[in-house]
Amino acid sequence: MGTVNIKPKKQIPFTKISIKFVCDSSVERPNANLSFETWHRLLDLEMPIEEAALPTTKILQANETYTVPFYFVLPNSLGTEACSHNVIFQETRQLHSHLPPSITGWESDAMIPRGVRVDYGVIAQVWDSASPEYAKMEAKETVQFLPGHVEHPPLKIPTANRTFKFGSSKQLKSNVFCRSSGEITFYTDQPNAIVLDSSGKSFHPTTITTSLRLKLCDQKTSLPQTCSVSAKIESETWSQDEPMQQLPHIVNARDCYNGSDTVVKKSEVGLRWEKNSPKQTDSVVTETAETFSSHIEIPITSFASDKKMFLPTFYSCLIARTYQLHLTINVASTTLKLVLPVQLTMEEQKGDVQPDAEDIGLPESSARYSSSLPSYIESERRHSQPE
Repeated sequence: MGTVNIKPKKQIPFTKISIKFVCDSSVERPNANLSFETWHRLLDLEMPIEEAALPTTKILQANETYTVPFYFVLPNSLGTEACSHNVIFQETRQLHSHLPPSITGWESDAMIPRGVRVDYGVIAQVWDSASPEYAKMEAKETVQFLPGHVEHPPLKIPTANRTFKFGSSKQLKSNVFCRSSGEITFYTDQPNAIVLDSSGKSFHPTTITTSLRLKLCDQKTSLPQTCSVSAKIESETWSQDEPMQQLPHIVNARDCYNGSDTVVKKSEVGLRWEKNSPKQTDSVVTETAETFSSHIEIPITSFASDKKMFLPTFYSCLIARTYQLHLTINVASTTLKLVLPVQLTMEEQKGDVQPDAEDIGLPESSARYSSSLPSYIESERRHSQPE
C-alpha cells in the first residue's frame, strides 16, 4: 500500500502508466575479469490504474505532481510461469511455487553469500508508444518481505544420502583395551518445523524428542542416570546459475554457504530407563543381553546470538535456504551425534499479505521494458566488471 508521485521536469506525453509489484532472484558468479549474473523474475503483478487518476489529455505537465495510489495483495503461491524448467520430482516444483523471503537488505546478518539475491519491490513506469521499448520515467522502491506460515511435508531422504544421520551407535568400553560391555544407540525421527517470530531472531520454544537404547552384555554395568545434550542449527544457502531440478540438500549439491548458531549448550538431563522385553522366536529367547530404553526431551528455546537473522526455509529455482539440526549427547563417557533436516517457518500472520511501501517519486529514466514473466530460456545473463 502506498502512492506514486509523478513530477516531471518537462512536459511528457504518455500512453500508459504502470505500477507493478515484482520479485526477482539473481545469482552472480565471478569468472576471470568478468562476473556473470543469472537473473529470473519470479513474480510480476500489475495493478490496474483508474483513468480518473490520470490526465485525460495523456500529457504530464512540467513541475506538476500527479499522485496515484496503489495496493497489492500477494498470492499464496507463484504462477506456473515462475517454475517452467524440468524437475525430476513434482514435489520440487510445488516447493518452488512458494513465495521466497527477501534475503538481502536486513539490518541483521541473514547469513547470505555475496552475489545471491531475492528482492521484492514496487516499480512505477511512464510509457509512450513512440518509444515502446523504453520507459520515459521509472522508479523502484524495494520492499522487505517475509512469507506467511508454511509447513513442508517430511523430506523423502534416499538411503544413499550421507548428510543426515538419524541414529548413532557406539560400543561401551571403560578404555580402549577393555572388552565391550554393551552398545548404546541415540536415535530420533525428523523433527517438527521450528516457528520463527516476525523478526527472525527468535522462535517459539519447542521440544525435540529423542531416544536412547542401551544394550548391556555385562549385568554388573550400572545404568547412567544423567546425560549432557547440546544442539546447534546450521543454515545452508544454496545457489546455482541454472535451475535446480532436485532439492539441493538431498543430492548434496555444490555451492553451499553455511552459518550456524547454538540453541542448546551442554544441558544436563536426567535419564529414566525402561527394560525392554527380549526378542523371542517360537517362544525361544534369541537375545541374552539386557536392553533398556530412555526417552529424552530436548528443550530448544532461543538462539545464542541476537546479531543473526534466520530466514524461513525456502526452495526457489536458483536459490534455496535449508537448515540442519545437530544434536550431541554425552552419556556413559560416550559421545553420540545426530544430523537432522529441520524446517524453519514464520509464525502465522493476521490480515492480508501486503507490502508496506513509502511514497515513490518518479525521476526521468530510460529503463528496458519487460512485458511478461520470463521463462528460463529468456532469463538474462548479464556481464559486468566485478567490484
